[in-house]
Amino acid sequence: MADKARNFTVFLLRDGVDATNCLTDEHKLSGTFTAKNLPEGATLFVLDTKESEPWWKSYFQVGGKLPQVSKGAVIVVPVKNRHFALCFGHVQHNLRNDAYVYDFGLRVTLNSIDREKLKSTDTLEPGASRRRRTQLPNESDLTLFDFDQDSSILRSLTGKVKPELEDLFKHPTGTSNLRLSTKRASSKLPELCEKLLELYASKDYETIFPDIRNIEPVRDPTTIASLNDNLVASIRAKSNDVTLTIPEIVDYSRISQFTLSGAGAGKVYQDIFIGRYYEYLENSKVDLNDINVASLERYRLVALDDDENQVKPFSIYRCLVFDTKLNGDPAIYHLDEGVWYKFDATLVERLNTYLDPLLRATPDLPDYNHGREDAYNIAVERSGLGYGNLDKKNIAPPGQKQIEPSDLISLEDGQAVFVHVKISTSSKELSHLFNQAVNSVETLRDDPASVERLRMLLKGLFTDEKTDSLIKAVEAGNILVRYAVITHKDAKHLSENFPLFSRLSLARAMKTLKRMGVARRCEFVADVSDPDGGKKKTRKKKGKAAVPVEEAVIEDDGPAEEA
Repeated sequence: MADKARNFTVFLLRDGVDATNCLTDEHKLSGTFTAKNLPEGATLFVLDTKESEPWWKSYFQVGGKLPQVSKGAVIVVPVKNRHFALCFGHVQHNLRNDAYVYDFGLRVTLNSIDREKLKSTDTLEPGASRRRRTQLPNESDLTLFDFDQDSSILRSLTGKVKPELEDLFKHPTGTSNLRLSTKRASSKLPELCEKLLELYASKDYETIFPDIRNIEPVRDPTTIASLNDNLVASIRAKSNDVTLTIPEIVDYSRISQFTLSGAGAGKVYQDIFIGRYYEYLENSKVDLNDINVASLERYRLVALDDDENQVKPFSIYRCLVFDTKLNGDPAIYHLDEGVWYKFDATLVERLNTYLDPLLRATPDLPDYNHGREDAYNIAVERSGLGYGNLDKKNIAPPGQKQIEPSDLISLEDGQAVFVHVKISTSSKELSHLFNQAVNSVETLRDDPASVERLRMLLKGLFTDEKTDSLIKAVEAGNILVRYAVITHKDAKHLSENFPLFSRLSLARAMKTLKRMGVARRCEFVADVSDPDGGKKKTRKKKGKAAVPVEEAVIEDDGPAEEA
């Protein structure tokens, strides 16, 4: 009778890490247990908790005894001057975060599975913070999993191993660790680990799955520490390479102002960028040389409403966007929403080459100095330039989520021009902008009723003749989509003005519009609003007039949001 297959969770420990230093200082594992069948040189740690009862027993007054215990083990196995940690039960949190190699599981999986026999993928699209698990009933290649290697991150992969490896293990799933099943006896585990080490060192996956790792989240604490050092050094030098943004899509009908907190009262601004933060630190008499990651996580960017009430705080660290390199590494590392990502250098070059010809300074829209995006759209409509304002209007079919046709619309040389405006350089805001245009065009192409809803909107903006011309252009597919991004940045920098994830989103939208036969381009509108200034935040007291506040007015209410 064949041996039973058993499931293992395997970590590869870093160079210099072994059984003496792989566990956290707070671990609850015991090293006093003995075992007869341990691999040679292996060390055993056992989790042996005391008996307890589940919380719901007393909550529902369940009668009788319901004892439960948590058991687990970590076995550290030496293999060729390295060590592996085999984990059983819920014990892996007892390993130090910097004790193991973070790309081990995924690399071994990529090198060991049959590319035509994949079963499941977990992916992340960072620009939109969209996570997705895709499973197919039949084994297939990666193309059927709808994986876009230029905009998504492959977080884990499950598939059938190559025939030559089936005798060693099956059903590998790789992330930081490797989960697999094997029939190997305990004495043969070092042999299995030796093969895993060989698979980890192999670069065959680069040929088998080309470009699959164009973007990767950085999880190695040592690498993250080096990247954070670069970030802090740039902030201390007041580098313009650092960008401060709102880290998520916000409701600007509620949010109209911003302030800073953590080192005293900050001024109130109608927009925010890194210069505001440097000014805040200087006014608060904070020495830039004292800035570190802990203070970046402690200080906050606070969104306010019209009455200066706090709507939502964000840690400064989570609001920073920053690109950097590490010595000897051609890759570009990108900080977005408090998470570091590694971009293949050739991907960035390819993105810039594709996007730069589609970017330009706006040829006719006025500069921005209006305080709010909706105020700008109204001003453009009233400027006599021939634009109609469709901001916050809806062409979606009844019962569906609102679809805004565009912010502005005009007729140029018989072409319907849809202009989508955004005051932002944050990845989520811009991704939303780029997707909004695609959704609008798709709706107008697929739903004649939406075209009629657009006609009714246009009748309130233009003459009947111009309205008819615009609708005819829409029905004929004679459309130009213009993205108008309002920014303090110099338009001559082209795609470099966008965070990397925004470039990915823009490239995807541009390609989709091209396939739809729609003309498209992206423009920069100069933000000429006062980069300095700001006003003191006021504290409103019952029965008294609002007065300027010199002390801190936004109290820290616990740790800032985690990324």
